Amino acid sequence: MFSFYLQQVYDVNFDSWLQFTKDAFAVSESADPGAHTRSVQLDALLQGWREHPVFGAGHGAVASVTVSESNPWSYELYYVALLYQTGLFGIIAYTLGIVWIVLQGVEIVRKGGLSAFAVLPHIVGLVAFLVVAGSNP
Repeated sequence: MFSFYLQQVYDVNFDSWLQFTKDAFAVSESADPGAHTRSVQLDALLQGWREHPVFGAGHGAVASVTVSESNPWSYELYYVALLYQTGLFGIIAYTLGIVWIVLQGVEIVRKGGLSAFAVLPHIVGLVAFLVVAGSNP
């Protein structure tokens, strides 16, 4: 009933929304070459990680797919590449380091004072940078 109301009053077209959503996740080369490239990278990085799941293949390791001739170890999928290169051990170590930094920053902010004014923007920037690095390669 609500969808009928939206269609009649606001001229909402759910079919176009559905098609838009399908197109957003299309990984064929003709639909979006960038998405296709990232899909191929994802498959290659995960396959490489399966070969070295605990400690990874090492920093600078190259999966079966490369994007750049000058930097073949550089991938758009930053966190998946980190998993491939460092394995579960490395991902856990990096994550614990970031969590520790954020918790220490929160503690400093709770105590107040001039340090809180300096630390808060850094913590917000750190979290924002980490989210952007993962969401917009």
